[in-house]
Amino acid sequence: MKKLFIPLLAAMLMLICTMPAASLMIKDVYPPLSAAAEYVEAIPCRYDTAQYFREGLAVVSSNGKCGVIDTTGREIVALKYDYINDFSGGLAVFIFEGKYGVIDTAGDVIVQRNRYDYIDNFSAGCAIVQRNYKYGLIDREGRETVPPKYDCLYSFSEGLAIFELEQKYGVVDTAGKEVAAAKYDHIAYFCEGLAIVELNGKYGFIDSTGKEILVPGSCNYMYISDFSGGLASVASGDNEASQLGLIDKTGREIVAPKYSSIGSFYEGLAVVYLGEWPNGKCGVIDKTGTEIIPPDPRYYSIEPFSEGLAAVFIGGPETGAWGFIDRTGKEVAAPKYNKVGSFSCGLAQVMINYNFGFIDIAGKEVIPLKYGQTNSFHDDLAEVRLGDWQTGKWGAIDTTGKEIIAPKYEEELYFSNGLARAKFGGKYGIIDITGQEVVPHRYEDMQDLLYSSDDMLAVQKDGKWGYISIANATADNPSAWAAAEVAEAIAAGLVPQSLKTNYTWPITRIEFCTLAAALYEAAGGAKITEFLSFLDTEDENVRKMAAAGVVFGIGNGLFDPDARLTREQAAAMLARLAASLEKPLPVQAAAFNDKGAISSWALESVGRVQAAGIMNGVGNNTFAPQDSYTREQSILTMLRLWYAMQNE
Repeated sequence: MKKLFIPLLAAMLMLICTMPAASLMIKDVYPPLSAAAEYVEAIPCRYDTAQYFREGLAVVSSNGKCGVIDTTGREIVALKYDYINDFSGGLAVFIFEGKYGVIDTAGDVIVQRNRYDYIDNFSAGCAIVQRNYKYGLIDREGRETVPPKYDCLYSFSEGLAIFELEQKYGVVDTAGKEVAAAKYDHIAYFCEGLAIVELNGKYGFIDSTGKEILVPGSCNYMYISDFSGGLASVASGDNEASQLGLIDKTGREIVAPKYSSIGSFYEGLAVVYLGEWPNGKCGVIDKTGTEIIPPDPRYYSIEPFSEGLAAVFIGGPETGAWGFIDRTGKEVAAPKYNKVGSFSCGLAQVMINYNFGFIDIAGKEVIPLKYGQTNSFHDDLAEVRLGDWQTGKWGAIDTTGKEIIAPKYEEELYFSNGLARAKFGGKYGIIDITGQEVVPHRYEDMQDLLYSSDDMLAVQKDGKWGYISIANATADNPSAWAAAEVAEAIAAGLVPQSLKTNYTWPITRIEFCTLAAALYEAAGGAKITEFLSFLDTEDENVRKMAAAGVVFGIGNGLFDPDARLTREQAAAMLARLAASLEKPLPVQAAAFNDKGAISSWALESVGRVQAAGIMNGVGNNTFAPQDSYTREQSILTMLRLWYAMQNE
């Protein structure tokens, strides 16, 4: 499909993740896993390739043929297919002798291979199919909800797909109903319930029912971007001299077109550029269009705000340097750095002459600039490389700069759920955040834990792939401080079976939805009959909570189910969950010392959960809005919300 872009437009509003986060008095702590982890070579290394386990199944191949195994190594699907995609919602697309089909988790063929020339992955309960160069839809049982008749059919976004018929575009839903007839010259993907349309060179937008909210031709905009956080950038003028402004979902003009670019909104603020680059000036606006930091020719560039601070580049490209300003434009760190990163856990990466270190929110260099490379802090830990990119070694430091893992590893580390793949002596193993070896360094290659959603991990030995299993033997018990309330929550039926383990692990967006759905149903919430859909998850709890207005996607039809939840995201989700049950939390301004670091969209929610006693600070009257949230912390806050609603 042709994109709705104008080449010389430099800015589009990016999507704001409005998903929430939560908190307790205790920060995320991972127990040492060296004595607690069980490491088992579960499936022998005998395959040529091995994919990640998804939904308890993994695709493997030998001699060019693919099959499917379960976590015991049993072949559910014989190794006979040319290709099998990962399972999603219990179904997987396969290719056999050049033809596409669909199998279920039992290996039964749901869609025979001779029916279609192409089958896309299942999403929102259906899949796009092609036959004789025409496109249609099938449901999960393989029934044709739309016979192949369209010239093209594009991926679903928010439960709707764009189709092309005789060089015109329309919209169809997952049941095959055409909600917008094929009359437009172009249609963009749905985002926040709206899609930009073009008709005869004029732009407007339609809602999910096909209704024209802004009729093409009723405005003079030559371009409208996707909506993000309720706003869309618009352009006036011609290609050579276009100017950008902002409109809301009703088409009301919030900012008249005058900027040459408008960046993404972060923490309620967006960077704007006034004038012709590179001789113009940078500034910052809020969602009302107010210039919080008026465009200033001193600023060559401004990066998005994080934790209340933004990096600024002052001077020309050859002689300038990076520093930091706060939301008022006050200089926090003088411009002297060659490169900087965003703030995370109260610290930001800075670099001078290829030496990296960290500054705090006061602009003080608290970790010396001595590393060859650093990652941003997450969960109060940052991976660092000492030395150059060819011979340097990787380790990890805490927020005080203490080396909790001495730099000795040969490839970049990245911790996920307290563990990291590590290469030492030319072999791969797994270490925990204390540096203790969990899996010996004995493998030629290993999947990255960052993308694993299961305790099973593929490893390579003697040129063949198999799987190891890692289970945290002590993680089945919550921390001592949380044990009593976790037990109460379980007794109240608020904790699904899947979350009665690994209590100290950071919770993901999909897992928090599972908890939220459990509380919603236990509290007798209104029956949800229409589920929202996302391209990257079929999870019923996610779809329920999205329909109830508790959670939102990240844009482009995506939910990012495996991303970790931040504390401010949890606060917003908890407040919306209470409101969906018609038990709104009391209104009170957040009273934390670091409230300036809380995103504007989450600020009211943080105040509400603080007022209700559901979420507290992390010490020194700080909230740490960007920190991650653990399973046990999430369970405790759900329990507190449960009690708060009962006592209302």
